[in-house]
Amino acid sequence: MIKLSKIKEAKRTKGRYHLYEEKDGSETYIGTVSEETLIRHNLIRARELSEEEFESIKSMETVDRAVQLAVNFISFRMRSEREIISYLKKKETEEDVIPEVLDRLDQLNLIDDRAFAQAFVRTRRDTSTKGPMHIRQELYQKGVEGALIDEAMEEFGEDEVLEAAVRLAAKKAGEYRRESKINRKNKLMQLLMRKGYQTGIASVAVERVLSDQEEEEDGETDEEWENAVFHGEKLLARITEHDPAKRRDRLKKGLYRKGFPMPVIQRFIDEYVSES
Repeated sequence: MIKLSKIKEAKRTKGRYHLYEEKDGSETYIGTVSEETLIRHNLIRARELSEEEFESIKSMETVDRAVQLAVNFISFRMRSEREIISYLKKKETEEDVIPEVLDRLDQLNLIDDRAFAQAFVRTRRDTSTKGPMHIRQELYQKGVEGALIDEAMEEFGEDEVLEAAVRLAAKKAGEYRRESKINRKNKLMQLLMRKGYQTGIASVAVERVLSDQEEEEDGETDEEWENAVFHGEKLLARITEHDPAKRRDRLKKGLYRKGFPMPVIQRFIDEYVSES
C-alpha cells in the first residue's frame, strides 16, 4: 500500500501538485499530478492507495499531460493529425499513449484533418502568393490524405487561381522591365511555376500581364530597342578587344543570350560599333 503523507503545490507550474508517501519513517517523493487528477481521485493526506490504483492514476496522468501539451500546441493554430503526433514525439510522449491522446482530442473536436485542410487552403489563398501545386504539396507533407486535399483544393477555384497568378506576375513584371521581351516572359513563367502554378495558368497570366503593359506603353517608344541599348552599352564597356569584328561577334552573342531578336541586335551593332 501507498500512504500519502504530504501533498505540496508546485512552485514553478501552476495547477500541479507533488505527492509524497510515508516510508520507513520519512517522506519520499512519488510523483506530480494535476489539480484535476487530485480532485477526481480524492487524493488527500493520509489516503491509502494500492499499487494498482496508484499505477492507474499515473497512467491517466500521463495521458492528461500529453492531452494538455497537444491542446496548447493546437491553441496557436489548427494542426493536422500528423503534426500533433510529431509534436508529441518531440516532447518524448510514450508511443502507446499517443493513440489515447488522439481519441481524447477527437472527442473534444480538436482534431479534424478535413477542416484543417480547408482552413489551410483558404489561408494560403488569401495571404500568400503560393499556387495550388505548392499548397497541395504542403498539405501532403503535413500528412493530409489525398482525398481530403482534393476536397480542400476546391476552395481555390480556377478563376481565383488565374487572378492570383495575374496579380503576382503584374507585381513582379516591373523588376524585369530592362529585360528583352522573351526573357521577361520566360522569367515570369519560371516565377509562377516555382510558386506552384501550372504551366497553362502561368502562360495565360503572363500573356495577359505583358499585353496589358504593351497597351499602356507610348506608341512612339520602342521599349525593346531601349532595353537592347541599355544592355548593349553595358556589354560594350566590358569588351576590350580592339578588333571590330571580334567586338561585334561578342556583342551579338551577348545580346542574343539576353533574348533580343536579331534585327534589334544588328541595329545596335550598326549604330554603336564602328567598322575600324
